[in-house]
This record gives sequence, structure tokens and C-alpha cells, in this order.
Amino acid sequence: MITPSRKRQLLALYVDYLVFTAVYQPIAWVVRSTATLDHWLVALAVFAGLRAVAWALKLWMPGQWALGIHTGQVALVESRILERER
Repeated sequence: MITPSRKRQLLALYVDYLVFTAVYQPIAWVVRSTATLDHWLVALAVFAGLRAVAWALKLWMPGQWALGIHTGQVALVESRILERER
């Protein structure tokens, strides 16, 4: 097991954000009639909060799952995955 590179971690974060917006935007569209704060900063703040909670609880996020990053004490990637990418 090898620690994931910064690029892999950023890509996992981006995949997580894409999955989050796929769920969040329809909900925000329904709630727009009652909520006046429909701004991309609100969505980003909600995502950052959920991501912080998932990080604190050591949950496996969709981006980490898709890129083979295992969470625990330290995030790790299997060495055979990295070998196939080269």
C-alpha cells in the first residue's frame, strides 16, 4: 500500500463534488421557492461541511472508492493499482 498522490486526492475530491452536486442541485431547485439563498457559495459551504464530517468519521467517499483510495489512519492506494497506471 502506498499513499495517494496529491493529484489522485484532488481528483477524488472533484468526483465527490460532482456526486454531491448531482444530489444537491435537484433538492435546491425544489427548495428555491422557500429559500432565498440559492448561490454556488452555499452549495460549496454545504459540501465542505459534509466532507469535513465524512473525513472526521473516516467514511469512504465516492471519489475515494472510484480511485481505489482506502481510508483509515492514513489514506492508502494499493501498489498494483499504481503499477497498472504507469
